[in-house]
Amino acid sequence: METKAILRREKTEIVANLVVAVLLLAVGISLVLFRVDFNNKAVIACSFVPAGMALAAWYKLHVIRKYPKQMKPLIVSMNDERLIAARNHADAITHGIIQWLLRLSFFCYTLIVPDDIFESVGWWIIFGLFFVSVFAPVIALRFTSAQETQLDD
Repeated sequence: METKAILRREKTEIVANLVVAVLLLAVGISLVLFRVDFNNKAVIACSFVPAGMALAAWYKLHVIRKYPKQMKPLIVSMNDERLIAARNHADAITHGIIQWLLRLSFFCYTLIVPDDIFESVGWWIIFGLFFVSVFAPVIALRFTSAQETQLDD
């Protein structure tokens, strides 16, 4: 079992989520202090999501360290290739659904509010998310195939 790899992954997730949470909180507080007319509460509230994710990852790490025998099924499920393949398949299906929803929302927004085309921030955000959702799998496939090629050599 690769318990060390799981613990390392959880630590990385904790650090990454805490960095994002602190950055969002700092931006929100600085917007309040500089009295910038923006939705400051929303930026501060957005910092709670990565902070909560970091807390959940920390708790999982704590429980794995404190009760390693009881957490053995969790560790096995995180390393079992069949379960990983099933999760990857579910993620692929979910990505396809989200991609279709983004496409539908982009087209609906473009057709319903034609005055916002190329001008509204919301239009650009939906377009950007849709654009990233189309190209992200191709880029990820390129990097994973490059890694597999290096492993084969």
